[in-house]
Amino acid sequence: MKKAKCVFLIGLILFLNLLSLNSSFSSQSTNPLKSTSDSTDDPLIVGTTSLGYELDPVIAGDRASLDIIDQVWEGLYAHNLDDPRMRIVPRLAADCGSWNEKGTVFNVTLRSGITFHNGEAFTAADVNYTFSRLWQLCVFLVKDSSYSHALRDLREIYFPNGFNTTKMNASVGYGYIINQTVIVDDLHVSFELNFPYAPFQSLLCFSGSYIVDKSTTNIDSILTFANINNNTAIGAGPYKLTERTTEYCKFEYWEEYYRGIPAIKKITFIKDISTISQALLDGDIDLPRGHFYNSDFTDDFEEAKNIYIGPYREESIISIIHMNNMKIDRSFRHAINYAIDYDKIINEIYSGQATRMTSIVPPGIPYHKECDVPIFNITKARQILIEAGYTESYGLDVNSTDDDWKDVAESYDPIFKLDYKYTVGNINKQNVGLLIRDNLKEIGICVDMVGDVYGFFITSIDSLGGSIDNNYMLLRGWMPDYNDPSQIINALLSNTSSLNFAQVNDPWLQQAMEEALKIIDEDVRRELYYDIQDYIATDLMPYVFIKNYVDRTVRANYVITQPNSMNKFYVFPFSWHGVNTTFNDPYLELWCNTGSPPVLEFWPEPREHISGYPILLVSIFSLVLFTCGFKRIRKS
Repeated sequence: MKKAKCVFLIGLILFLNLLSLNSSFSSQSTNPLKSTSDSTDDPLIVGTTSLGYELDPVIAGDRASLDIIDQVWEGLYAHNLDDPRMRIVPRLAADCGSWNEKGTVFNVTLRSGITFHNGEAFTAADVNYTFSRLWQLCVFLVKDSSYSHALRDLREIYFPNGFNTTKMNASVGYGYIINQTVIVDDLHVSFELNFPYAPFQSLLCFSGSYIVDKSTTNIDSILTFANINNNTAIGAGPYKLTERTTEYCKFEYWEEYYRGIPAIKKITFIKDISTISQALLDGDIDLPRGHFYNSDFTDDFEEAKNIYIGPYREESIISIIHMNNMKIDRSFRHAINYAIDYDKIINEIYSGQATRMTSIVPPGIPYHKECDVPIFNITKARQILIEAGYTESYGLDVNSTDDDWKDVAESYDPIFKLDYKYTVGNINKQNVGLLIRDNLKEIGICVDMVGDVYGFFITSIDSLGGSIDNNYMLLRGWMPDYNDPSQIINALLSNTSSLNFAQVNDPWLQQAMEEALKIIDEDVRRELYYDIQDYIATDLMPYVFIKNYVDRTVRANYVITQPNSMNKFYVFPFSWHGVNTTFNDPYLELWCNTGSPPVLEFWPEPREHISGYPILLVSIFSLVLFTCGFKRIRKS
């Protein structure tokens, strides 16, 4: 009798819970604003804070400009944003390419029958022209002050060992990766490199490597938004850019696109929406873009039946405090790293919308490793300074009180003095600085807050690359340009990089970074990057590791999007609920590398993603249990 009652109760509970879940699933899938039948020809309305600043794939670096460019132009390869590992797949290429034994020649077969938006055929000549133009602009157009900043950053990518150095002179294209792009025939090219460069295929996924039409661009000038009006903003991507004003930007599907037919045929980016989140709630837009998830609207989003909120996920964006390694020695850097209250930064200043950094290489980037990073430990921080001999003249030792250490920090002669640089008006960065100021008092270090307005702040940052005069700390975010660890490690730590704000010049690290660029074998390369990450996190400590950014998808529930750790926005695979993109791509499942370790979300996908079939099967099972239990009770 008891066993029968248990079976009855289990079946009843399962059945009622599944009914509730299925009801919730159905309500999430039902859209009160648009129906599948009458929405498929409507444009996807995207609310954004900016309509971009640059149109040329070579120099565009801001997210808003790249959101436009990624719809119109394509490269030979791309990172598959639908794949948790972000593996490389062919786009305008027809295969994964092949290396010679020395890693200095990369051969690529191109797709046939591809045309640009103006009907011009895509051939190997366009590939050759694209990379010749890239070199020309990097070497010569940088003299034009209006593009000097963008092209300086571009040099860091395509001239990885430095531009026009003693080793990287005119004989090797001033340091350009590519010696020449050889046209074998219309559908085959060979990239002959000046030196081995292992992440070359990943570089071909980068927007600067997107293929441009040789008939509508100039080798020595930049595309601008004016090119839209004379129909020369021409790519080979899935959408044509048809119109851009100060208020909106419009796209239409390119009918001859080679990969298939998208569910979404038109796109409109709308700018100057006072509150993007409110516009989403009001049904004025389908997607917000241009900012991270606004947690102030969480309750409203959860109550709205037409809004979908995804789980939190980590982005491939880091936030670190640069310390001038030429002026702040290793002992001070170690002590500072142990003296900071990271939990308070993450949970109070950033309201839990971040995770603690555990490596210079963020999750989602290949070869990421969880390192044994310092944690908040004032006792250990003090011990480091005591053992280094910095506290003896102050009479500080293990028996000194908290007030003793603070008194030294607030005196006219502290153990050490630092400037914390931040942008006036950036409340989070200012609050981090104030917390660090209080934390470092505990170890006798004085921190001065040095704020500046945005324009002057950027100018002062640019000057840091060539200055060793200040004991500065600088909190700054960083996101790789393409999916390879060298895009963070080499860019920020190489002694040839103008972005090396921490003034790092470490012989072992420099040699290891340069070696990692040459290794084609993925297993060997991975082990070297593991060693590099450990060395940076636990020994060199050139930075204070603050946080990894997190974000979550919020959208109208009748739109299916493609969230990814690199925060890329590529509309072609998006769809309306119940209407899928039709792929005609024979190379769709061709993976070209092992990719990144998958980035795990903080909790499982919400109910909208639960299929109805498992719910039905479990419902039947629970109903059988319920019936059997009921019959056994009656029989008893």
